[in-house]
Amino acid sequence: MLSLIYNLLSMGLFLGIIIVILFILYKSMKGTTTFQKLNRLTVLAMIITFFGLVFLGYGFLNAVLGSILVLLLIRISYVIYVDSN
Repeated sequence: MLSLIYNLLSMGLFLGIIIVILFILYKSMKGTTTFQKLNRLTVLAMIITFFGLVFLGYGFLNAVLGSILVLLLIRISYVIYVDSN
């Protein structure tokens, strides 16, 4: 019984995160500035990384941490690029 509750909560959390990511992607598609294009690229890279890690058999927490790492790497690279110009 406890494993059923855990599975339902995991599935609900997974679907909730997917809905939030799709909403953020939809909102970021409206902008046309360079920073908004970077936001689009970042969200797309996070989604691809998240689903890639999930389908490769990594755990949910590892997939979330991996996609957050991709987000941070893209943001840090952009800050370094902007500061160098």
